[in-house]
Amino acid sequence: MTIYARGARLDSFEKFEGFWCPGTFILDNTQVFRAMSKVAGLK
Repeated sequence: MTIYARGARLDSFEKFEGFWCPGTFILDNTQVFRAMSKVAGLK
């Protein structure tokens, strides 16, 4: 599945890019959740 993000707070996703697969733009589904939680202000 492919997801796209743009606009304000895009950097919240970019910092997770390649975490599990260095040299790629791949994000794991748990990293997407963490990025979205951070943007929403959840702990």
